[in-house]
Amino acid sequence: MDEKLGKFIDDFAALVQLAQAGNHKATAGTQLLDALTEHLGLPAEKLAVVEEQIPPHRFVDADIVLAELTATDPQGRLVGIGGGGQRHHASLSDMVQQSQLFPQFPLAQPDFVNMAVGPGTLRQAVAFGLRLFSYDGGSLAVLQRAADPRSGRQSAVLELVAGTAETGAAFLAEYRRRMDSQSVLQGQVISLTMGEYGPSSGGVTFHHRLRLKEQEVVLPSGLLQKVAGHVVGIAGHRQSLREHGQHLKRGVLLYGPPGTGKTHTVRYLLGQGAGTTAILLSGGSLARISEAARIARALQPSMVVLEDCDLIAEDRSFGHGPQPLLFEVLDAMDGLDEDADVACAHHEPAGPA
Repeated sequence: MDEKLGKFIDDFAALVQLAQAGNHKATAGTQLLDALTEHLGLPAEKLAVVEEQIPPHRFVDADIVLAELTATDPQGRLVGIGGGGQRHHASLSDMVQQSQLFPQFPLAQPDFVNMAVGPGTLRQAVAFGLRLFSYDGGSLAVLQRAADPRSGRQSAVLELVAGTAETGAAFLAEYRRRMDSQSVLQGQVISLTMGEYGPSSGGVTFHHRLRLKEQEVVLPSGLLQKVAGHVVGIAGHRQSLREHGQHLKRGVLLYGPPGTGKTHTVRYLLGQGAGTTAILLSGGSLARISEAARIARALQPSMVVLEDCDLIAEDRSFGHGPQPLLFEVLDAMDGLDEDADVACAHHEPAGPA
């Protein structure tokens, strides 16, 4: 080996050692590994990390639930993790293991993102932050990450490490129970949007619930009342129908050329369905029909509106799923239970004469 090259390698190695030693001295006691070990009372590198995936449209719900559960511990706290862009590509387990070699993930301020919780209403949700708190008598650490399609992460995720397996299991059970029973989407009018990186990265847009009067919808006499009775009126008798073994799942197809009142009819139905969760799909977002059906099933009473649904059968390549979109729509509708209080309104223009 060349003498000058060998000396350069030795000098560079010494420089790295000095940098590592100085970094450790400057940030001692503020590193991720130290904070986790101190909070959990056990060596963090020896504990398993459990991941919980969160669909992007439920991330704000998860943020609310986690904030509530963290608040049950007066000593609970929220911190961030430094380390530049590397922290976004490394899992919590990776960061803990790498921290054993030399300190590189100091505690910092958490990252936040503004997320809609209603028409014109925002919540500052934790986009990247570590929650340290006690639950059910044990210690927990939960790393909360928003989805980041640019980094290849299509879903939001929680990464949980607990002092005991029992503590982690109890926390996840309560977290899932709350996620099943509460959502900012409940009773709202929303549309599912397409994301830059495909349907799985799409978000939710909240809309004000318009309230049209009957006289604002021009249809043949009695027709609007008949449609409203089928779509909305049945919901008023849900308990009696269920007791008698009758189904609640229902649908209506609005068909006709532009100007016949299809859009106004849908707006009237949305206004009549106060408290009903309404999911609107149109254009490319029709590819999210399976997701819309899951939301409708979970947040009953609900209504799914498919606008311009002629696109569904127009082209077998339309959509982003593994099968033609028409089949996805049929599967989604067939997957709804008969007693599910879900109404499907299909809206399509008339074909050429």
